[in-house]
Amino acid sequence: ASVSDASALSVSPGSSTPLGSYEVVVKNLARAQVTTTSSTHANSDTTVVASGGTLTIGGVAVTVTGDVTLDGLAAAINNTTNIGATASVVKNGSNYQLVLTGRDTGQAHAFTITNGLTGGSGVAFSTTNALNARDAEVTVNNVTATSATNTFDGVIPGGSITVTKEDALKSISVQVTRDNSGVKDKITQFIDAYNSLNGFLKTQLSSTADSSIGRDSVVRSLRSSLSRVLGESRSVGGQFSTLAEVGIEFTRTGELSLNETAFNAAVSDHPADVDKLLSGTSGVFAAFGSTIAQYTDANGILVDAQSRIDTQLDQISKRIDDLDARLEIKRASLQQEFTAADLAISSLNQQGSQLNNLGSQYRLF
Repeated sequence: ASVSDASALSVSPGSSTPLGSYEVVVKNLARAQVTTTSSTHANSDTTVVASGGTLTIGGVAVTVTGDVTLDGLAAAINNTTNIGATASVVKNGSNYQLVLTGRDTGQAHAFTITNGLTGGSGVAFSTTNALNARDAEVTVNNVTATSATNTFDGVIPGGSITVTKEDALKSISVQVTRDNSGVKDKITQFIDAYNSLNGFLKTQLSSTADSSIGRDSVVRSLRSSLSRVLGESRSVGGQFSTLAEVGIEFTRTGELSLNETAFNAAVSDHPADVDKLLSGTSGVFAAFGSTIAQYTDANGILVDAQSRIDTQLDQISKRIDDLDARLEIKRASLQQEFTAADLAISSLNQQGSQLNNLGSQYRLF
């Protein structure tokens, strides 16, 4: 979308926004209510302005339980949950006053003030707001629309406008045209993503490494399914039935490429038919998305395959744990046997020593 005065408004068209011209007049910007105190104080952080009571703003009470200055009262308001205004202290000449500003714009967010504060020098609020809460108002092709914020959804079908400057006497022209370069950029991104995935799967299928997933039937099925969807003919009720007819072609190595000349001609001469082929409910990308979903959804093929592999890994892990347990039992048994054998050898050595001593004694006779 192009706007004749970008300082006054911006437009965000959607894919369903009709092409054409729109005349917009920004009559009012949305604003929040602003209310000030009529009383002023020589300082904001020394003079006690209240020592008790409540200040009710938009039905939400702010309770004061001790001496507060103007700064302290502002802090108490800002620390109150779900209150519809923020408080600030501003310097007015040589004095200070409290300013309440609505948190949200629009008439629905106007607030009332009930002053029940007691003690101190006192705080009084002006009976007239510095600014009244107001909805934004525009006319689009002489049709009036209002919004609590400065953003209008749907006043341009399928899109929105955001207003930033009001001028009830100025008409701003908005031209919505087809963004062919944006379409081409998205197609290029898709082609790059597909080629990246296809290259990875191709590498896995040709790899002999143990870490390769190429031997898994799911990988082969995925690669075949995706290339089939992109290459098959589709009846979408337009001028085109295949991607190749709009310049999105397969190379001899199985990669996608964009024939820009053919693509530009197709988009220029038959834009609606290109839409039907690519993004229609029966179009290529809808079918491509459905095919991916068959693999990646909660009950998809990839999820099932991952669950199956996880189960196999759990079983292998359990077998390893069982083998470790059996090895531990065998180790303990062998250790006991070794200890017993060591004791037996020690005993035999001791007995042999005793026999040698006894033999020595007999040789004395």
